[in-house]
Amino acid sequence: MDIPDPNLVARNVIHLLGGRQEANKKIEREHAAIDKAWAQNAEIIGRILRGHLFVEHYLTKFLERENPQLKNLARVRLNFSQKIELVNTGSPVIDDLMPGIRHLNKVRNRVAHTLHGDVTQNDAQIFLGCGLFRAMRVESATATEKELSNEPIEILEDFSRYAGGAFQSVHSELSAAFGRAIEMAREQSPQ
Repeated sequence: MDIPDPNLVARNVIHLLGGRQEANKKIEREHAAIDKAWAQNAEIIGRILRGHLFVEHYLTKFLERENPQLKNLARVRLNFSQKIELVNTGSPVIDDLMPGIRHLNKVRNRVAHTLHGDVTQNDAQIFLGCGLFRAMRVESATATEKELSNEPIEILEDFSRYAGGAFQSVHSELSAAFGRAIEMAREQSPQ
């Protein structure tokens, strides 16, 4: 369906809104609401989306490696939640991360539904509740003498990088070291 004469349509809109002055007031109010919705912290939103996309990228690669019969998941068009439901590794490292990965998706969905990008202390606590992530984050900072940030957005980013890396390295030497380290810790722990 094509639009007839755009000038005539514009004049009709002005008329239907009560004339020029009344139309301008209504248009300004609507634009103010749109401008308010647009004026979000694009840096924070971008950081949240980058973390989510990063994890999804490596989650998809992981699922394709674990399930060669699926071949190309892009053609199936699964959403993030559906991909999470397909994860069944028996890997303690991945299992430990799943609550945080699910929560990362909730944070991303919160942005999508509100257009407001924020990461709260409660969000950060959920990510830090993934024990191996929390412990490796501390150990890594100690080894590099880097000061750990308590900023929730930085914790989200650290978590995303760690989770993406965990999906990437499930079949690597690093993964084998984690598996052996978990076995050793079980042997070393008093029963």
